[in-house]
Amino acid sequence: PEFIVAAARCGMTGDYEQNATRLMQDMLDQLPDGSIVDFDAGVAEGSGGHYRVDDTIVIRKNISLRGRASRITGVMPDDATDLIRFEPASDTRGILVEGLRLAFERGGRHGVSFDGQAVGMIGNVVSRCLINGGAGGYAIRMAGAGNHYNAVRDCTLTGTSVETGAVLLEGADGTKLVDNLIAGIGCGVRIHTIAGAFKTGIIGGAIRSRDVGVYITGGQQIDLERVQFEQGTFNAGTDLNQARYKSHVVIEAARAFPAGEEVRDVRIVACNFGGGINQDSAITLTGYVRDVLIDENYFASIGRERRHIDQTNNVR
Repeated sequence: PEFIVAAARCGMTGDYEQNATRLMQDMLDQLPDGSIVDFDAGVAEGSGGHYRVDDTIVIRKNISLRGRASRITGVMPDDATDLIRFEPASDTRGILVEGLRLAFERGGRHGVSFDGQAVGMIGNVVSRCLINGGAGGYAIRMAGAGNHYNAVRDCTLTGTSVETGAVLLEGADGTKLVDNLIAGIGCGVRIHTIAGAFKTGIIGGAIRSRDVGVYITGGQQIDLERVQFEQGTFNAGTDLNQARYKSHVVIEAARAFPAGEEVRDVRIVACNFGGGINQDSAITLTGYVRDVLIDENYFASIGRERRHIDQTNNVR
């Protein structure tokens, strides 16, 4: 049976004035596996609360978080402190993060980080959330050989750092990004999954980033399907793409065949590639990349030479 606990019953007022860090961490440490924390209680009934923290909230068990537009805001001492980090001591299944607004008021790194370095993290879902990355990281990070078959759906994910972006996938097999709005400066989605990882998918939704929309440097069987790509932020005067390769999608692999094939078996299908301020092309393939299918896409006129696809070096 599910064990549901309201944050308000653990002493959290949800009024932002209270520093909720210790209360929230103590609550999560004491709850049993399989619990759900309900952040719906707010100052106004049914409005959702606003919880201020100044350190990483670490979740070491199979615990889900649920809210109704409830906010957790980090006021961090530096750019290396995550907001919420799942770091379980044993294998987890089916963790849900739903209906939360996660952001930083100062500093911070990753909004939500799933760290599957030592254990299995399988079938976890982030749904209907609004998540901003911090100055030193991403909105969502999934990392480690234990991360399998997780999903992020119906979320708004924003990168606020030039050096990073909105989503970082450096875990294992089967992560799906479905019908999300991904925006901000820096890169939209960075994919560098571990050797042999497969079946990563970005399906539906839109990516509007200043630099590269999707940057792939590691992985196999990666699908981009029905994604709307646009270049530029919503801030006038800061929209110039500053990436090395000025494209919506960049697939780059450094190691040679056959010993270390880093990127192969990529499908880019039924996507809409919009224009850009200083884009060179819609798609760039460079380095030791092989078996890329590009089909049934729409390309706007991009760049001075109106190129859709740039292909260089050892692409096969």
